[in-house]
Amino acid sequence: MRHILIASFLVMLATTLAGQQNPPLHLMNGDDGEVRIFDGTSYKLISSLDFGSDADGTRYEAETHRLYVGYGEGSVAAMDSATGKGLGEIKVDAHPEAYEVEKGGGRIFINVPNAHAIAVADWSRRQIVARWQMGRLRGEFPQGS
Repeated sequence: MRHILIASFLVMLATTLAGQQNPPLHLMNGDDGEVRIFDGTSYKLISSLDFGSDADGTRYEAETHRLYVGYGEGSVAAMDSATGKGLGEIKVDAHPEAYEVEKGGGRIFINVPNAHAIAVADWSRRQIVARWQMGRLRGEFPQGS
């Protein structure tokens, strides 16, 4: 539960810093795989999106207002941060533990530790365009900012 609240707080902070007043709250649940969006003023449920399982890693991209969610056995999906509408996904070789979104949402650098690689995804094409093998560096799960 602590991770869910921290992720929601970070998304709320990022949207506030991007100029939104009373931004929606996003709650991710690694157990049931659902992302729930609540109104930032009334706290009423606006929408939810079910990712199936392990929806626990998120990044917010302020320019595009996208919320990226890592989930399941190996996917990163994007959703509209206000409405919760799914915008597509990119498949990777194993569960993504962390990733960083390039400003403007063009590329996503995805840490896939069980595949011993960083996958570089082109969001506009919804595909992996490069894989950087990590060799002996297998025990770390680096997190972005």
